[in-house]
Amino acid sequence: TPVVKDKGVASVTFWHKRVAPTIMPSLIEEPISFILNGIPWTGTIDLTDDEDRVRDYKFVSKTPANADSYLLNMVGYAIGFREKTGRIESQIVVDHIVGLKTPTYVPIRSNGPVSDTSIVAFADIVESASRSISAGIFPPNGLKSGACSWCGYRDICPAYKESPTMGATHG
Repeated sequence: TPVVKDKGVASVTFWHKRVAPTIMPSLIEEPISFILNGIPWTGTIDLTDDEDRVRDYKFVSKTPANADSYLLNMVGYAIGFREKTGRIESQIVVDHIVGLKTPTYVPIRSNGPVSDTSIVAFADIVESASRSISAGIFPPNGLKSGACSWCGYRDICPAYKESPTMGATHG
């Protein structure tokens, strides 16, 4: 709709004029991959800055109270940053641009590097998901969420290939 488009344009414009000039990037849209306890993990870090902060951009419609729903990915990005650079991130930051009538910027930052406890918890989740996928009891959600449209694995994904609305038309 035109209203959604206008909010999107206003939010991106706000980002480029007000927020982006305050950040000195070091890595941009950086692909990462690593093996975690024998399990391959890949992702793309939105940005790291000159102070070794691993950052992720989120354009949202309401002001966030926390970054909880993004923390799992952020731990993965931090591990990938460490693997790629040999350095430890100074912080993780989820940069929210809130598409209000007047867009606002709400960064939510960690108090330091990702903790060993968070990395162990991340590894446990990755291992559990891997076991479930191998057992055939981890239903993919990309078919419903639209994630298949950008997923780098869709060409080899059995669920994507078998989907009458996805694989049949795309592959």
